[in-house]
Amino acid sequence: MANAVLELTDNHDKLLLDHYKRLQSEKKRLDETLKEIADHFKALMGDEYEKATCEGYSVHYKNVLTVSIDKKILKEKYPEIATECEDIRESKRFEIKRTN
Repeated sequence: MANAVLELTDNHDKLLLDHYKRLQSEKKRLDETLKEIADHFKALMGDEYEKATCEGYSVHYKNVLTVSIDKKILKEKYPEIATECEDIRESKRFEIKRTN
């Protein structure tokens, strides 16, 4: 019954959903603030410094190399290998949306 709909009627469930949405909004604001703070220190350090210190804190901002495989190129040049290496996983996505 993958498309069945459960009607939640308990007031506690409504409160939890409201709380979840409030926390989601708060998290977005916090993430924005965290990014602003990180950007501040990145700008101070620029390309010249990889480490900064301040009264019990150390800030690290350095280049990191990451190796990855370009799936598009792999599929174009070696389609059999690309298919052989595919890893397909099924998952369930959790999401809460306001309907009104």
